[in-house]
Amino acid sequence: FILPDDQALTVPIYKTLPGTLDECTIENDHTAYGPGDVVESFGIFIGKKSDGSCTTNENNRYGNFLIEKGEVEDELGNRYEAYKVKYPDHIPTQRQSSNSRLMFKIEGALVPGSLYNVMKIQPPMSHPTVTVGDHDISVETEGQFVTTSALVAPPGSPQAGGPDAIFFVVPAIDLVSAWPAFPTTGLRVEATIFSKDGLSLYAEVLGLQTEVFHSPFNPSINQAVGLDDHVHKYGYRKVYFPIVGASGDEGIVWQDQTTFFIYVTWIGVGDDESAITIQLPENNSGDFYLLGAVSETTNGDIVYMLMDRTADSDDPYSALTVKAVKVNKNGVLITASTLDTSTSGGVNIHAYSSSAGTLAWNESQNSIAWFIARTYIRGSDGLNHQALSVILLDPGDLSVVSDKQVTSHSWNNYIIDSGDGFLSADLGDNYPRGIHVNKITPQASISGDVVYTFKTQHGTTAQNPAGNTFPVYEDISNNEQTFYQWSNDNDVYTEMAQPALLELDDSSLIIVFAGEFPSLDSSQTGANLNNPRNIGIVKVDANDFTNVLSKGVDATGGFYKFGGVWTPQENKGVIQLTQFTSGGAGRRELSSVDKTQWDNATRVKTAKLSNGNIVIVYEVWSSATYKRTEYMVIDSLGGVVTPSTFIPYALRLAPQDPAVMIYDDTVTIVGYDGLSLVRYHIQLGGGHPATDTNAPSVNPSHPPSVIPSGEPSGSPEEPSKVPSVMPSGSPEEPS
Repeated sequence: FILPDDQALTVPIYKTLPGTLDECTIENDHTAYGPGDVVESFGIFIGKKSDGSCTTNENNRYGNFLIEKGEVEDELGNRYEAYKVKYPDHIPTQRQSSNSRLMFKIEGALVPGSLYNVMKIQPPMSHPTVTVGDHDISVETEGQFVTTSALVAPPGSPQAGGPDAIFFVVPAIDLVSAWPAFPTTGLRVEATIFSKDGLSLYAEVLGLQTEVFHSPFNPSINQAVGLDDHVHKYGYRKVYFPIVGASGDEGIVWQDQTTFFIYVTWIGVGDDESAITIQLPENNSGDFYLLGAVSETTNGDIVYMLMDRTADSDDPYSALTVKAVKVNKNGVLITASTLDTSTSGGVNIHAYSSSAGTLAWNESQNSIAWFIARTYIRGSDGLNHQALSVILLDPGDLSVVSDKQVTSHSWNNYIIDSGDGFLSADLGDNYPRGIHVNKITPQASISGDVVYTFKTQHGTTAQNPAGNTFPVYEDISNNEQTFYQWSNDNDVYTEMAQPALLELDDSSLIIVFAGEFPSLDSSQTGANLNNPRNIGIVKVDANDFTNVLSKGVDATGGFYKFGGVWTPQENKGVIQLTQFTSGGAGRRELSSVDKTQWDNATRVKTAKLSNGNIVIVYEVWSSATYKRTEYMVIDSLGGVVTPSTFIPYALRLAPQDPAVMIYDDTVTIVGYDGLSLVRYHIQLGGGHPATDTNAPSVNPSHPPSVIPSGEPSGSPEEPSKVPSVMPSGSPEEPS
């Protein structure tokens, strides 16, 4: 088009910033920067190290960022000065000790103490996401640079927004979003993100705005832990609990990540455009984690579980406060029960464990099952063990009916009501070691088996921590690494999908996971990530988990336990669905391999379609950062119907939340884009089941529109290396 005579063409400004200015220097003197450190109102500095000190050592930082200055414009015509950050030329040659961050200044009239937000637009620009890099930054002096926590490196990381992320600064009262129209309080809007080649992605944006800004879990920021980080193995609690109440009412129970208050958001169906959010009782002080929520369909009552977020670190014999709460659909308290968590007839809970819990309600059997991982009160051996148990509750008064241990340690879990009881899967590192599938009756009878198991790192010294000495494990040792015949491996090299298992119409189960292949090669260990993670499945008889029905790869192996006892392992019928490779690098070359170039499947979600096929949605990460989101479709035998396909939108997935099927052949995933709670719907075949055929589409040419600011902060939660609970009468005890 032709610009009017009075409007000049904006010419982009390019400049390379070395990014060598450190936070300690500018903190002491806000004018201590040179022309080379900034480009007009934008600058990059090196943040402090975790110990509060500063370094400019080029071996431990990124540098030489190419910056492009331009503008972004919202749908109302408002323009904001913006800066695109390209991939830096200088890469750290050693462990990165500090992050590169953004600083900015405000020119012109300024009221001291005015608040500003740093916004970022993340590529691809065909389907951008707009989130908050830092919020409520107080600016006191006109023309003076202010430091922020908004990351520009490491590049490609979820926090930094990836290469070519665009940053701009707005007054905190200016509300900015990628959505074309943002709902007001108590309403929802729908937006089609794309519809192409038989795949549609649309979103329901839920209006949560009140006088207090909400901070639901943000999959891009909270728990953004890479696969090569040892924290990743321990799993993470589920954060969004989709529920269905009376008359098919749809809702989400969720927890604010700043206040830790708990809410239910009821979502209107069809022409009902409401999104009503209600704060739930019994956690008004924010002292508890939400560790499971479920509803019943007769009256729409909701039951949820609360666990104190903080254990008494000075008293390993202390019991943690745990509550079971029941409310009606309007959030009115019906009953609450404080569980006896002592060792004297109680359920024995000392501390929260990051893999947390899942809740299921079998209405026909009048039973609720809470699958919960936690740390026990210290035992007679002087240790606080970690394990997973199933606690059965009476739905009436929420009293404990039974409590039985299932697995130790357990880093992930899933349970559903099924027939006359419950069906579960969990990921254990020791007793047993593998994906453990069980049937659980309302009378607390448990029967099951390991359907998939994995390799084990063995000791690299002859003596184990108990002081016992063992011979060399010749089969997996070589000149570069010697292993010995004992192990104490908390790594599982595996991640269960969510849902972890799907019930098929032919009385079978399909178990989906991401793992390292070959599955039982214990020489391929020594790191948290040793081979790229690929998606695999196993199909078993629903009435006999030892009867493997899938036609895949069989493997045999085993490991030496902590006390040197040999434990055989076997996998049958494992089908590997994705084919991510390491470029031929094996364990022996890991020290020289750039795992940041690998592709890994993680945060895997599954759902069964009406034709019996299974859709699998997953994120692809390098060893440390998010890359993209893909999906694939398989048939009931594990055959690939639709190969791995890129979703052209940064659809971020909560680590261990299950996908759900609310509409026919539509996979629903609850998420948060940094600004709003969103239900994403993926439909195969084009179109979407929304009744509003006039729902707007996202307009990528106008990324910002009006919405509230703010973004939750979050950091990985890391448990101590905890010992396994041994079976009764076992002579062995790992440290």
